[in-house]
This record gives sequence, structure tokens and C-alpha cells, in this order.
Amino acid sequence: MSTTHTPSIWNPGLDLLPAHFAQSNYSSIHILVDSDTLVHCKPYFIQQVSFLKDAILHEVPSGESHKSLQTAEQLWKKLNDAGADRKSCLVILGGGVLTDLGGFVAATFRRGMPFVSIPTSLLAMVDAAIGGKTGVNLGSMKNHVGVFALPDAIFIDPKFLQTLPPQELKSGFAEILKHGLIANKDYWEDAIQIDEIAPEFVAPLIAESVRLKESIVAQDPTEKGIRKALNFGHTVGHALESIRLNSSAPLMHGEAVALGMIAEVLISEKRELITKEASLKCVEGIRRFFPSLRVLSTPKDWWPYMLQDKKNEGQTVLGTLLSSIGQAEINVPILFEDLDGLEVAINASAR
Repeated sequence: MSTTHTPSIWNPGLDLLPAHFAQSNYSSIHILVDSDTLVHCKPYFIQQVSFLKDAILHEVPSGESHKSLQTAEQLWKKLNDAGADRKSCLVILGGGVLTDLGGFVAATFRRGMPFVSIPTSLLAMVDAAIGGKTGVNLGSMKNHVGVFALPDAIFIDPKFLQTLPPQELKSGFAEILKHGLIANKDYWEDAIQIDEIAPEFVAPLIAESVRLKESIVAQDPTEKGIRKALNFGHTVGHALESIRLNSSAPLMHGEAVALGMIAEVLISEKRELITKEASLKCVEGIRRFFPSLRVLSTPKDWWPYMLQDKKNEGQTVLGTLLSSIGQAEINVPILFEDLDGLEVAINASAR
């Protein structure tokens, strides 16, 4: 299984999925679901691709807390007990958590078995399933164990968006906003002008979001350079998400990224990389869809998690900031002093 980027492997809809399996000659087919997609997505999926109705089913609990080495080990054992081998295929039917977990399990089982991604959330469609990043959390540290591994194919059916609660749709929409802010100002403008975050309005944005991410990944498959632009909002965002992971008020990934983007826009302004006017436009655009999100912690709480960020070099926190709307600046050293008063400024932008 290749860990380098190949030409686009995503397909709109499920129409070509039967042809893919007909020509792939897998020794067995396994479908991975979580407790949510088992109920809300599997019936429609099997209705569309009935030839997979007898595939071996593996279920895990849903939720970020289960994206762990413990869950991965359980799945390795289940695959082994079911007779899976290196020519079997794991079909991952799920959102961002399951996409990361399932890809990691497949990429490491017997040193790599093929897998096919069927993303069912907006977050997975525009981000998690694209680009070959797989992994699990190490305690409260996000995606600390993983490998780069591309699926054999990705099939994106926007009809799955109809199964999502509003909060899940909003979480994925944060990544669409991010793609516009780092790579395409016109796309950003289109995204912030939609009437509301609903399937009929976000579905037309998916293809361009995938194209933007794929174009960046093609230049830098294993994140040695420009691919780090995709981490905009994540240096602070992952810290915020980790802090609240097991709290009574956890943040969804996209919510944390939205707050992280506001934080990193404000740092960009403080560092005079972007103008105050551009900073205000960015924050207002994000706040239009995430008006009331607030941080419940201080930079002193964030900093230990930021020091664990995978992009760092030694004890230097390297973040992605903005030099303009649609243009990212990678490998920018972020100092603890840059965070001074940031929680107050972020919360002040809420309404």
C-alpha cells in the first residue's frame, strides 16, 4: 500500500463503488462502523451497494475517546479472528474519528491491508478522509500515533449529510472555512455567504474543498513543508480540544478549530503579518457560523499541549499563520508571549 500521493482517488457518489470492488480482487471484505453509523448510515449504504450485504461487520463505540490504541488493538484482534489477511479490504463507513482510526488499523494490520473510505460526516468528506493521514490519540494528545497511508479509493456521497445533527455539520464546515483562508480567497467568500449550514448549501462546496486539500497534499505528501498550511487553527485548536476532551463540556473538533483559527488570526495580526482590517474580516466570517463559542481556559493551560504539537522542532512551537486571506505562512515560531490576553480577545469576539 503506497504512502505517497497518487492522482485523485475520490469519487462523487457511490456509483463507481461496485466497479472498484469487481476489479480489485480482495480476498475478503470487512466493513467498519461505529454505534452511530451502524444505525444511521449502514442501512442506506447497503441499499445502494447490496453486493456488500454479506461483508464481515465490525463495530466500535462512537466518539473521540475511543480513537485510542486500545480500540485499535481490539480491531486488530477482530480482524485476525475473522480471517482477514493482507489482501482483505476494510471499508470504513464513518466520520472523522472512524476514518482516522480505521485507516490506522488497516495500515498497520499485518503491515498493511487495503482500505476504502466512505466518509459520512462533512468533516470526514472535506478533511479526515483526504490526504492519507491516519492515527489515534495518545491519552489526551490528539493524533499522536499514526502513519501516512492512502486508501485504495474514497467515495463521497453527500446524502450522508442528511443523517447529521446540526452541530456535526458545523464542525465539518470549520474545515471548509480553513481551506478558503489558507488557499483560496474567492472560495472563502463563497463559503461565508451561504444562507445556513445545511446539507443543500454545503454539498456544492465539497468538491472544491477536496480539490484544495489534494493540491496541497500532492506537493507535500508527508508534511515536510507546505502541507503544514492545513494545520492552520490546529496548533491552538488541538490544545483547546484536548483540555476539554473528558470534561463536562467537550469541544467537537471543528468547534476547536474555529476557536483556534480565531486565535491564530489574532496572532497573525499581532505579529503584523495581516492587517487589522483583514483580521476583522476573518474573525467576523468565522463568528457568523460559530457566534457563541468561548474558551474556558487560559494560555497557561494551552501551552503544555502546544509544546506537544507534532509540527514542533525541539521546544519551539511552529504554527501556521495568515499573511492574507487565502495565503498561509508556515513554520512560524509562536512564543508564549504571543498568547497573552488571547482568551479575552477570543471571547470578546463572541456574541
